[in-house]
Amino acid sequence: MRSIFCRRAWAPCATTAVGLLLMTSSASADLFHQYGDWYRNVTQPTIAPGSFGVAVAVLPDGRLITATGLEVLLESEVGSNIHNVAATIDASILSAPVDPGFLVVSPGGTRIALGAGFNKPVIVFDAALLNARTPATLTSTNAAAFAVNHFAAAWIDEQSLAITGGDFGQPAFVTVLDTTSNPAAPENPIVIDNIDGASGGIAIDDEGAIYTSNGFDNSPNTPGTSETGWIKRFTLAEWSSGVDFENDGLFLADLLSASTLVFDRNGALIVGGGDFDAGDFGNVAVINASALNTIIESGVAIDTKSPAQVKRLDPLGNGSGFFGAAFNPGTDELLLTDFAGWFATSGRITGDLNGDDEVAGDDLASLLAIFASDNFFADLNHDGVVNGADLAMLLANWGRESK
Repeated sequence: MRSIFCRRAWAPCATTAVGLLLMTSSASADLFHQYGDWYRNVTQPTIAPGSFGVAVAVLPDGRLITATGLEVLLESEVGSNIHNVAATIDASILSAPVDPGFLVVSPGGTRIALGAGFNKPVIVFDAALLNARTPATLTSTNAAAFAVNHFAAAWIDEQSLAITGGDFGQPAFVTVLDTTSNPAAPENPIVIDNIDGASGGIAIDDEGAIYTSNGFDNSPNTPGTSETGWIKRFTLAEWSSGVDFENDGLFLADLLSASTLVFDRNGALIVGGGDFDAGDFGNVAVINASALNTIIESGVAIDTKSPAQVKRLDPLGNGSGFFGAAFNPGTDELLLTDFAGWFATSGRITGDLNGDDEVAGDDLASLLAIFASDNFFADLNHDGVVNGADLAMLLANWGRESK
């Protein structure tokens, strides 16, 4: 298991029955095989005036956090689709609404980074400030605003933030921001340089390796340079010394535009974006963890045409989407985002309420204990109530185990 984004931490639950559903699982079955079996609609907050969209991330307990306008919103409970303002951004650190660029939660769930967008800062603050009852105001006293170039980001630990950035028409790069440094003089050295294209996505595995991409080829007619969607891996030892994207690192795959890169709890790499020139768009690609590990350990290439190695997900069903993605460690779902809508697809077997990778007596007992409620985990068909239809779905998968 490679991804630092797979670490689970669970918030206290309101009732014993719900607490049972949210038990930490030590199972290691592969979520990859269940993705795409079905999708549910996810309600996104309304885009605020002055913003181009809504940035989204997931807390360790499974609740969504979002940002648009000058507000950070928090989902009331897992799967509620109710987003309440939990913090506002003061004019002292941001004078105009966020574009936004990115929203990412640190591995331990203690810190949040918001990329406000073009010519705007990266704002870092403690997750503990989020409060829907009495929303905090983010100011220079409780948040740090770093004037650094940014497109996408991933936390390395609770202090260091890896960021992709660049200027239009110029080679992109990756920096590592020390979020405890002085915002007026940030420590933000370039660690990966000379990406012959636009900024792409970024992810970190639990060995500290950086995965990043060419988001849009600057020189498609120049042989020997990277192309849109090229994904490379750079070990901790490599990027710590400074590397050249074009000449260093391990080439993994050419998928979409790789403008989004994120891991699930098994170490599968989820890839978003789209390469319209190559006709590779309209879906999210998921690289199976085993295929990823094989190329890292033995150099055997990933077969991007093999559904066993790379699964394509299209919740719209029409091949038109340009998707972003996030992994929800609280529900084992992939959140797939597009301007046309947000969707979630689960890596769990239908009926596996506690995430232990099998449908068994514990799941049945949990469902019966909260029968007639609106509990997210037990409402298997997501019609708003736990009833006989959900019980029938669970029993239909009785005894089934994840692959």
